[in-house]
Amino acid sequence: MVLLNEINELKEEQLQVSFVEEQPPIPVPASLKVVGRRIGSNLDVTCSYLADETVGMVGIWGMGGVDDIWAVVDLVELGIPHPRSNDKSTKQYKGKVIFTTRSEELCTKMRADEKIKVECLEPQEAWDLFKENVNLDVIASDVRMKEIARKVMNECSGLPLTLILDPVKP
Repeated sequence: MVLLNEINELKEEQLQVSFVEEQPPIPVPASLKVVGRRIGSNLDVTCSYLADETVGMVGIWGMGGVDDIWAVVDLVELGIPHPRSNDKSTKQYKGKVIFTTRSEELCTKMRADEKIKVECLEPQEAWDLFKENVNLDVIASDVRMKEIARKVMNECSGLPLTLILDPVKP
């Protein structure tokens, strides 16, 4: 009889509970083009870690231009549950954390399960990307212009973000 009363009380409380459905996050737009053999390989490795349930955090590191995190970030303080959280008092999430930094050491301090070093583009890949983002008529107009363009490209050291030229803004 006690159990029946408890069941009826719970049924009454259920009428007062409302459920809210959360919308999924807006998908991140895919890049239009993956450039470079190494970058494509790193992308494949990163995707495999996303599918691997044993990997909760991935640190992607490399030279400037890879660079987001400069110091250890307390994920819990930001409201992001740590993937390996053993706290049973909160809802457990099946989530992944991927961060980028210049420092392999920071990847270790952040306790990344896996680390991926970003490599620069090969010289020919860098030249092809550079050419896609400049006025080819100007480069082809003069041998000196092509030499200058090659020097600029070499100064970029194969780093994609520096090879993609933004228009000059007033």
